[in-house]
Amino acid sequence: MASGSARPSATPMPTSASATGRIQVAEAVERVRPLLAPMCHTAFVCGPAPNALLMKLSVNPFLITLVTGFTEACHFGARRCRTAADFAEPAQARRGMP
Repeated sequence: MASGSARPSATPMPTSASATGRIQVAEAVERVRPLLAPMCHTAFVCGPAPNALLMKLSVNPFLITLVTGFTEACHFGARRCRTAADFAEPAQARRGMP
């Protein structure tokens, strides 16, 4: 409600400062994207900082499981296979993929 008003105000109109802020953030993201390109295959814009943190926290369990499984497979392969190539060849096989 507006100060001194008895009825609730309508949905707030974006102020020029907030609209300008969004434009500045979009410009900043586009300026930084080429700097991140050598380190990242793909970069995603998740929105404001809290959304990016939530995305990071939701992806981390998947990545941790993936890396742990790969490490266990490599360890098992190193112990059971005659050579590294015996393990690497089937591990690198991509069925149905170009």
